[in-house]
Amino acid sequence: MGGMPDAHAADGGSRSPGSTTTQVGDLTRHTQSILERAQAYADAMRAETDQVLASARADASRIREEVQTLLDDAQRQHADAVRDREQAGRALEEATREAESLVSDAAEQASMLNESASRTSEEAVTAARAEATALVDEASARAESLRASAQSDYDAAMARYAAHEAERDADFRAGVEKMDLHFAERDEQEQAARAALLEEATAAAAKHREEAQIEAERMIGAAAIHEQETAAKAAALLEQARTDAQERIDRAHAEAGEIMTQAEEHLKWGQDTVRRILDEGDAEVRRMRKETHRELSARVRSRRQLIQTALAQTAHRARSDRESARLESDRLRAQAEAVMAAAQAQAERTTAAAAAEAERVRWTAAETERAADERAARRLEEAEKAARLVRERTAQEIERLQRETHESHRQAREELVTTTAQARADADRVRDEARAMLERARSEVAALASRREDITTQLGHLSGVINALAVPDKAAVTPTDDTPDTPDAPDPIPHEERNDHE
Repeated sequence: MGGMPDAHAADGGSRSPGSTTTQVGDLTRHTQSILERAQAYADAMRAETDQVLASARADASRIREEVQTLLDDAQRQHADAVRDREQAGRALEEATREAESLVSDAAEQASMLNESASRTSEEAVTAARAEATALVDEASARAESLRASAQSDYDAAMARYAAHEAERDADFRAGVEKMDLHFAERDEQEQAARAALLEEATAAAAKHREEAQIEAERMIGAAAIHEQETAAKAAALLEQARTDAQERIDRAHAEAGEIMTQAEEHLKWGQDTVRRILDEGDAEVRRMRKETHRELSARVRSRRQLIQTALAQTAHRARSDRESARLESDRLRAQAEAVMAAAQAQAERTTAAAAAEAERVRWTAAETERAADERAARRLEEAEKAARLVRERTAQEIERLQRETHESHRQAREELVTTTAQARADADRVRDEARAMLERARSEVAALASRREDITTQLGHLSGVINALAVPDKAAVTPTDDTPDTPDAPDPIPHEERNDHE
């Protein structure tokens, strides 16, 4: 390359001044065209950089809008979680009210069963007492009837003791045996009736107790099932809220990653484009410098200074334009990096806020679930305690009713036994009195008979004395006059006996 300027100088020396002027004009035009091309490249690069910056700003705005959308979505999820929590609270309150209503209904039904058992027991006791009273009245009436019948029999026996003594004794014995048989049958009937009443009252009390226990167990089971369903619904709602929050957080992370990837790709593309433009400009400048150097070396040395000055100005301008383009590119790169950093920071803040909000919602939902579980467990324990208390009170009430029923039956049985014993004692006393009256009547009859025999004997003796003391002139009296006198003397005796008896 060292010999080429001499050749060009020789050629320049042999050329005319007109051709030199033409070459300088061509060089000037070529330099101007280079400057225009460099300016066009710089303008294109600036326009492309502005376009990249506008695209980056649009991407940043879109990222900001997406972040705002994610934030709104997170707030909406928070509102949905709050609404779900309120709904779970309302469901828990409804379950609590329903459990309290079930317990109240169970207590009321147990009270109704207790009242029904009390009424049934009281009715059974009243019926037993009424029947016992009726039996006592009947026994008293029968005893009174027997007493009247015994008195009537006694009067009839006293009236007909001579002719109907044997028949009266037989009838009295038959009546006593019949009365004993009747009392024995009545005792058996009363014992059977008492046993039947006791079995019926015991069966009714056992049935009422079983029904109350079955109903209480059914209500407790229904309350437990309802509490389990409520807890399952709350757990399902919480799990769904957790799943939705996690999905939205993952989607936000994925979208933020895509946005960061696209921004990095755009930045890399802008850097590659600027670097390519700078490389092309450098290559073009180097090429133009070489060509200009060859042309200036080939041309006249006299114009070297002018050409060098022009080339220096051109190089300086190109360097200035290149430096301006580099500075503008650095500024745009810095702006894009700042926008990307701001977008990334905003995305990170939004992601952190969404994660914190999701964690808070998750913690709130967990606390709500735990509180709901605790309240449900507490309500279930209260329902079990109330049901157990109702069962215990029902069992105690039924036991008390059974004791009262047993005591009432025992008192009625004792009263019935006492009344029966008293009736039997009265009957025995009446029988003893009747027997004593009969013995007295018999002894009186025997005494009267003995007296009659004594009187008859005395009259016979008196008749013999009278006959012995009779005047002889009256001895001729016919026996027809004495015959009726002998039997007629005792005629007043039966009348006297009746008067004595009366």
